[in-house]
Amino acid sequence: LYRHLEMLENLVPNSNKPGARLWIDVIFFRVSAMLSYNQDMDLNVEQPIPSIGVTVPGQTHLKIGGTIDYAIVATESRKYESFIQTSQFQYVKRQNPNPLFITKAKQEGVTLRNHIPQAVARMFASAKYRVRKEIARGTVTNGHEWIFIILYINQGGIGGTYATSPTIKIQVSERYPFRVISPGPDIIAGTLFFVPS
Repeated sequence: LYRHLEMLENLVPNSNKPGARLWIDVIFFRVSAMLSYNQDMDLNVEQPIPSIGVTVPGQTHLKIGGTIDYAIVATESRKYESFIQTSQFQYVKRQNPNPLFITKAKQEGVTLRNHIPQAVARMFASAKYRVRKEIARGTVTNGHEWIFIILYINQGGIGGTYATSPTIKIQVSERYPFRVISPGPDIIAGTLFFVPS
């Protein structure tokens, strides 16, 4: 994990979204290696969310939808083949798997906290679409900084509350060749491992 992140830090600028995604990919690959022998992780990239209607008290009926940058499902190995063959939310909804973990990727230099409302709206939409999910989990990240979000959906599916973690940063040495400093990547991978499994 550290060697791969250090290679990226010394090779790839993280100033745009594709650069940030390389860091995110490495972390998710580490998480997939941490799963137990009878589990597999399905990592969907650019997962569309069908629009759902939401009633906002005192306002009109709103539509929420869009695209999730990453959607993760940890499932039993015997069910994995059917998940990997289709990334459609309709199938995921029918199977009602373990919690879906949603990530919204941003490039470095963007204030991540400003994007929490957008991430929460998409988490809400995916949880509502999938039915029977009262808790949605997700993160907003640029690869170097991660904010974890947990959304509690009210009974009846109207509204909810959410909480966020402090920003967890992957620290890097100041001079070239850059070195990734422990424990940031371990904390992030450990948190991601705990959530979808």
